[in-house]
Amino acid sequence: MVTWVGLWRRWKRKIPEFDDLIQEIEDLARDMIRELSSREGVEPPEIAVTPAGNNYFPAFKAISISYYLIPMFHIDREKAMKILRYVVAHEFKHYLQDLEGKIPRVLWRRDPWIEVEAQEYAERVTGVSVTEAMRLESELQEKMRELGLL
Repeated sequence: MVTWVGLWRRWKRKIPEFDDLIQEIEDLARDMIRELSSREGVEPPEIAVTPAGNNYFPAFKAISISYYLIPMFHIDREKAMKILRYVVAHEFKHYLQDLEGKIPRVLWRRDPWIEVEAQEYAERVTGVSVTEAMRLESELQEKMRELGLL
């Protein structure tokens, strides 16, 4: 099994623009967050590209964007951009749900409708469905395997 450290080293070796892509993805995500926050009339949450996957962390009011998007942007920027837009909107909805008191402090008690609501919000604001986002992610992961990036 390859660890995050192993993937990181592999990607740094095989993707010349690796460091620039991290910054670009974070900048794009921050722009999206600012736009969504303005639309919803709330303060923007923190956001960063991390190995913690695509998640919202209520304790920190922060959104994590998966490192997996780095090689995806390297392979196919257009498809990766659709995934990024969907993920940011989905996780931002969890932030809104948290502000509304819908996110329990004990995550294993979370209502399944929380995810449905986040999926619907992401689709509405991006035009990208959960099915399309998952299909694009699967296609790009297959390409990552072919290129020796996984």
